[in-house]
Amino acid sequence: MHGFRVMVPRFYLALLVGATASAAPGFPFFEPVQPPRPFQVMAHRGEAGQAPENTRPALKRCVEDGLEWAEVDVRLTRDGAHVLAHGERLAAGTNATATLAVSEHTLAELQQLDLGSAFAARYAGERLLSLPEGFGLAKGTLNLCLDCKAVVPEQLAQEILAAGMENQVIVYASLDQLQRVQAAAGGRVALMAKWHPAFALPAWAQTNRLAVVEIDANEITPAVTRSFHRLGVKVQTKNLGDWDRAEFWDRAIAAGVDFIQTDLPEELLAHALWQRVKRRPVQFSLHRGAGRYSPENTLPAF
Repeated sequence: MHGFRVMVPRFYLALLVGATASAAPGFPFFEPVQPPRPFQVMAHRGEAGQAPENTRPALKRCVEDGLEWAEVDVRLTRDGAHVLAHGERLAAGTNATATLAVSEHTLAELQQLDLGSAFAARYAGERLLSLPEGFGLAKGTLNLCLDCKAVVPEQLAQEILAAGMENQVIVYASLDQLQRVQAAAGGRVALMAKWHPAFALPAWAQTNRLAVVEIDANEITPAVTRSFHRLGVKVQTKNLGDWDRAEFWDRAIAAGVDFIQTDLPEELLAHALWQRVKRRPVQFSLHRGAGRYSPENTLPAF
């Protein structure tokens, strides 16, 4: 079993959405949720707690749950195709010890692998997504943050523009790769790099032509966010691992960040909502428990 999630009825999500957003000016990203929320949720590798990471159902779950962003990983196959894959190697079906290196095989070969069975039987036969296929799924419904593990920057820029995804994508990579994307895309694609307090603030972002900065959740403060916002640079906090809990969610929200990257998108939204709605106007009875996130009628579902 891959964990359980707190399911928030869309009635309550509407209450959270209704708050006035505090997004920074700057790059004009697509807004999947209307009216916009005060902060946007970025699901790490898609909803990887509910479906195989970086796959079609992981992205579809983000759309179905009303999330704004999915963070996905991009690698290059032997025949030069960009694909959605986090690790250097992909497991072959249910045998976790049998793996294939992404860089050593063609797209056609890698798309023969079963990426779903090891996660759950209902995902048997789920295949690797090429980046253009990912764009096709997300177009007009979901923004994508591309964590570039191994890419050809110029090719990546052209694929983003060809798909008409320039307002739905953030490219996260090394500074030298980002410069190449910037040149190839003519400044039409949003760039993001990691910022730490030791870097110059906020001139470092301007110098590198960044639309977004990523900041570790333990390093964010309201003053830092304001400094970037004054220049039209948006802020994403990385709330993963030990930082993926209420204490650090509250810290990021209080700092006024634009995006929060998390492995627990439903729990983050539920927590933020119940902080605002102290007394629930109505009560809900969930049929067979939270069956969307756990097996029905089981203790995790309850």
